[in-house]
Order: sequence, then structure tokens, then C-alpha cells
Amino acid sequence: MTKPIDLKEEFPHLSKAPIVEAVLDIRITPKGDLDEKKISSFLKEKLPDYPTQKGMISKTLEIAVGKEPQGPIVKDLGFMGSRVESTTEPYIAQFNKEAFVFSRLSPYNRWEIFVPEAIRLWNLYCDLVCPEEIQRIGVRFINKIDAIEGSVDLGNYYENSPASIKDTDWPILNFMHKDTYQPMASYIVNVIRTVKRGQDTSGAGLILDIDVIMNMRFRNNLESIMDHLVKMKWIKNKTFFSSIKPEVIERYK
Repeated sequence: MTKPIDLKEEFPHLSKAPIVEAVLDIRITPKGDLDEKKISSFLKEKLPDYPTQKGMISKTLEIAVGKEPQGPIVKDLGFMGSRVESTTEPYIAQFNKEAFVFSRLSPYNRWEIFVPEAIRLWNLYCDLVCPEEIQRIGVRFINKIDAIEGSVDLGNYYENSPASIKDTDWPILNFMHKDTYQPMASYIVNVIRTVKRGQDTSGAGLILDIDVIMNMRFRNNLESIMDHLVKMKWIKNKTFFSSIKPEVIERYK
């Protein structure tokens, strides 16, 4: 029996959170093509604090398979949207034909700062694209847990860590594991755990990649989006704090 979900559950605040990138991804049902000049002019006017702007072009690569092999065929799908960057904070946003993507690079601050900024830009995206239907919402947090010794013992960091092959003491040199869970209806969370090797101990660490996805179509409505984000915040927090050893979490408070 699945344990009841307590959305009021409180989690420790980490003033030195190990988040290297936080992403909010809202997929929509596209209504038509974007006009490059229109979107460029719109973003320059509405987002003066995101002056770095770059158009994105989509291409596909097709390789024919048959008795007489042919070279690859590249198809230009044209303008797909614009990417903008803030000059004051490590924010990046994509205004795409099929999605709005907002990310915060390290240093991460707080959900209460990250989400309002994302929603501010999402509202501009809605003014520009006028999406009627939301197809999917994604919240992804990539964490890098720094290693503090030369030989990384996963058992010192992860709860439910992998062990060596039975009856051997062979060290684990490389590790990558993916699990997919369903914490509640219409929501899944992909959890990837891997080891990042550096040139020395300062570059080594463990990657905990938490990707929460809401798969349920609904009419575009900010209240509904915010309701989903409350649940997704709890899922990503529950996943993180249940995956890492308490003594490791203490290092980031």
C-alpha cells in the first residue's frame, strides 16, 4: 500500500545546495510557426534584463538504408524559437514553438525565487504564443555531491547504494543507475545516479539527477500550473532527501 503524501511536509533548507542546474519545462500544443522577427522584437522590448538573445534552428538527419547506401540527408526545419540569457543572474530561457524552458545554473538560490522568475517569463511566453493546452510539465534538478576522499565509496553518500559483486571486494570504478517511480497518478520521477570522475579529488563527485514529469493534458491555466508545481516540488524534495545520507546533507546546510 502506497504511503499517503503529505504536501505540508517540511524539508531542511540547504544554504549551499549542491544543485548545478534547475529546470522548469512546460510543453504545449503548438498552434503554428513562430515569426523570428516578431519574437526577437518582442523579447528585446519585454526582457531588457535578458539582453543576450540567439535564434534556434532545427534540423533533422536522415540516413537511407538499402541495397545502395546513400549519404545522409539534412533537412532544415527552420526557426524554432529564441534562447535568452540574463546578465545579472545565471538564468537561461527558451521561447520555443512547442515548449517554454527556464533554467537556473549554479549557484541555486531558492524555489521561492526560481519559480516566480520562471512564471514571469512564462506569462510573456503566453502573450507571445497564446498556448491553449498544456501537454506536460517537467521539473528537473541536477545535483553534484562533492567527494571528500580519493576513493569514492558510494555507501558513504547514497541510501540504498550499490555493492560490489557478491564474494568479491572489487571497487566500483564507474556507476550509472536509473530508476523510474510513480509517486502519484499522472506524475513520474526519473532518478539517475552516477559518478563524475575528475582529474583530482576536487573534481570528483556523485551526480543525482531528479527529473519529475507531470503527464496530463489540460487547458492552459496558471492556477492549475501552480497546483502541479506544488506537488512536483514535494516529489523532488522527497526524492533528494530520501536518497542522500543525513551526514552528507549536513554539509550543505
